[in-house]
Amino acid sequence: MAANAHVTVRRATAADVDAVLDLLIEYDLPRRHFEPQYLSDPTYRPTDSWLLEEDGRLAAHLRVFDRTILVSGTGMRVAGIGNVITRRLHRGRGHASRLLQTALGALPGEGYAYSLLGTDIPDLYRRFGWVPITQWAVSATLGRVTPWRGEIKRFALDDLPVVANLYATDNAHRTGPTVRDVAYWRGQLAWLDAEPEMFLVARTSDGTLAGYVRVDRSEGPTHVLELILRTELEVGRALLSRVAERRGRVFQTHLPCSRLDVFYPDERALVGESGLMGRVLNVQSFVETVQPIWAQRLQDAGVPGARIRLDTSAGSRELNMGDGSLMLPPLKEEQLADLLFHGRDQTAGDIRDILFPAQDFVLWPADDF
Repeated sequence: MAANAHVTVRRATAADVDAVLDLLIEYDLPRRHFEPQYLSDPTYRPTDSWLLEEDGRLAAHLRVFDRTILVSGTGMRVAGIGNVITRRLHRGRGHASRLLQTALGALPGEGYAYSLLGTDIPDLYRRFGWVPITQWAVSATLGRVTPWRGEIKRFALDDLPVVANLYATDNAHRTGPTVRDVAYWRGQLAWLDAEPEMFLVARTSDGTLAGYVRVDRSEGPTHVLELILRTELEVGRALLSRVAERRGRVFQTHLPCSRLDVFYPDERALVGESGLMGRVLNVQSFVETVQPIWAQRLQDAGVPGARIRLDTSAGSRELNMGDGSLMLPPLKEEQLADLLFHGRDQTAGDIRDILFPAQDFVLWPADDF
């Protein structure tokens, strides 16, 4: 950067969206790949884009994806950080850091409790308080199929109400899934732009929706965007088998623990992935979300009360639940993230197993940003 270059960071306006889309092609993807995420996402506002300009020219961009995710079945508003990109000619000048620092100065006051992102440069985000969250991918080769009596057809728009209802029902008690309304669903159908054969619904003989599967267009192993079932894992295997007829039997995806058995033990392997990161944005908003959940768990277990201190990137706060009679060790950001999304395996046999039970965690790839 020239010594006399004038750098400004600001939020975008509607007039900037075209320039943002032109910048995003420096990911080496065509503009049409990004347009639906900006023009068809009902949650997107131009002010969700943060711009850095050098001498009046757009040099870098960061988008906040306004999402609500479930934490133990309770909604928590999160700021997803994505589309962080600097024009090639302007790289190496600290522009991404400037964007992050400026956004972090504003987002905590805008109702976001937490932030999530995916990255292959974690050291950048660590400097600003994000910590890694363990994520496991399922790599599997579908073998034998259990027969299932029912009908599997391509998704049609008329299916959307029952599909959306099943999505909400199946995910109701999980941690990680995005809360979707009808407008979000319709926008997502546009930006995912899946082939019709890659969104399949399964119905029983009486017409009841039993499950559905969505996969993406990518080459190589079939990437499952989500697999939603009413009850039977056999329905999931039938859906995956139909996909395999077109795409092959090798799959890779993220699944909650309750869905792992859709693949038999000898068919699957869990592969550790890095890149998912999170941090508290507003400690008060965060506490307002989690404290009722944790207090109810203590009450259900007959524990009179506990106190616990959270030391987060957004500040510290002590939570008093019940009579606050038992003081627990403080939780730092990284410990908190692991317990929030994964919980404990319930082998230690102490009060932390009550506060942080194992979670049926998944971030469905359909909601990636």
